[in-house]
Amino acid sequence: MGCKLSHYALKIGVICLIMAVSIPHGALGEPKPTKSYILTANMNLREKSTTASKIVQPMKEGEEFEILGQYRRDDFNSWYLIKTKSGLTGWFCGIYQGKIRFVEEEAPAEPMPVLHEMEEIPSVAEVEEEAPAEPMPRLHEMEEVPSVVEEPIAIGREIFVPDDYDTIEEAMESASFADTVIVKPGTYNERVEIVDGVNLVSFVGSDGNDLVDGPGNKKVLKRTLRTIIDGTGIEAPGYLVSFPKDTTAPMRLDGFTIINMPKYLSGINLFVVEVRGCSPEVVNNIVAGNRSWGGILSTGLGLGMGPPFETVARPIIRNNVIYDNYGPGVANGPNSAALVADNEIFENRFPKAREEDPDAPGIGMREYARPVIENNVCYKNGAGIGGLNLISHDQALIIRGNILHNNRRGGIGLRGLGGLQTNVKVVIENNKIYGNLKAGMRLSKIDDAKIIYNTVFDNGKAGLAIFNVEAVTIEDNEISGNLTAGIRLLNVPSVAVRRNHIYNNITAGIDFIGWEK
Repeated sequence: MGCKLSHYALKIGVICLIMAVSIPHGALGEPKPTKSYILTANMNLREKSTTASKIVQPMKEGEEFEILGQYRRDDFNSWYLIKTKSGLTGWFCGIYQGKIRFVEEEAPAEPMPVLHEMEEIPSVAEVEEEAPAEPMPRLHEMEEVPSVVEEPIAIGREIFVPDDYDTIEEAMESASFADTVIVKPGTYNERVEIVDGVNLVSFVGSDGNDLVDGPGNKKVLKRTLRTIIDGTGIEAPGYLVSFPKDTTAPMRLDGFTIINMPKYLSGINLFVVEVRGCSPEVVNNIVAGNRSWGGILSTGLGLGMGPPFETVARPIIRNNVIYDNYGPGVANGPNSAALVADNEIFENRFPKAREEDPDAPGIGMREYARPVIENNVCYKNGAGIGGLNLISHDQALIIRGNILHNNRRGGIGLRGLGGLQTNVKVVIENNKIYGNLKAGMRLSKIDDAKIIYNTVFDNGKAGLAIFNVEAVTIEDNEISGNLTAGIRLLNVPSVAVRRNHIYNNITAGIDFIGWEK
């Protein structure tokens, strides 16, 4: 009897299982509705998963769509193949730099009918006679794999120079997304255009990551010194190394000495390395000897270098040595949100600058550039860090943890464009600023400045010179030995000076210039 009951229970289980997988959808009611999503920002629907592709149609915040597939570039950026409510299909960058640009809006699903509500329950015999369901095809048997499983894995080819190709540029022309071009030691006299999504790195070998003496005080990788991209003799104007424009693809330039650009007859100002509207890593390089202009350019794109988020440049410029260029060491143009960190930057200059003229900064920025500048060492430049014509932005300019010394102008010099409706904010913290020939720090036409935990000493003019700044907070700084005042304040409507150690400055600790009683 026990065996019969067991057999009967097994049969009922089979009936339930087959009913679950075999009964047509029509017998169970309407299918579950497709998930719908809503944009939380204005976006562009494009033909392909790159901002370089054609725009199918602009999409507005609040617009509904369905997701058909996903193209994940990295942990922070994903493109989605979608279908709009009007029936258009295309791609948009739904996750950019970790920010999700849409939310889910799912309609409630219809409830499944219970068994007693079904018109007819199949008998055991009917179930046993039913033909078995067709097996699900394996991926390799399907004519077309759905795009949702086409998510790229960043495992590309390794292409070696000169083993596979004689030149870096030939290797780049053969490379595809996620490939890495690996360059063995030598001098390569060529201009290089990096391909979308391709890494360019120097060969490590057994000792390439050993640290050795570099051209400055910073230790550098051995592979950086022995792998050289040299612009000597290249007559046509152009950047020596450049990245593709307007892309979110991950890329890396790692471990090269990039040197020698002439002063072109056209007089055009060109950098050694160009980053325009993209976000690569530029790490472990030496960039020097540009007679045309500066070292590394980071800038956005758009009308007037305007603010569409797709064209913001967010590179990581880290652990480079940048020196002896006839322009800024690192320049942040409009719409640059670069991280500039752990670099040694020295002896960059405007060769014809007179004493009263501006001179090239180690790290510069203009207009609505808002880089984060941290843990750099800048010395013997025109200025350590300089900003010109800064205009309104919702982000503050962050300058922290830098050592800025012995520059020909000031350690930090920032000037806003000025006007009635500006929103220029800066945070300057934990910097060491000394031995500069003018002020340690000079700010003018800034709306809000926070100057905290800095050490500012032995500069040729004031430690801090704050002119025409709407509001400034100066707290917990050590300011000493400067050749005029420790702090000079002119036309600053709101100022808080707290817990500073101000001593041994020549003319005054705090000098209130031209203030009305």
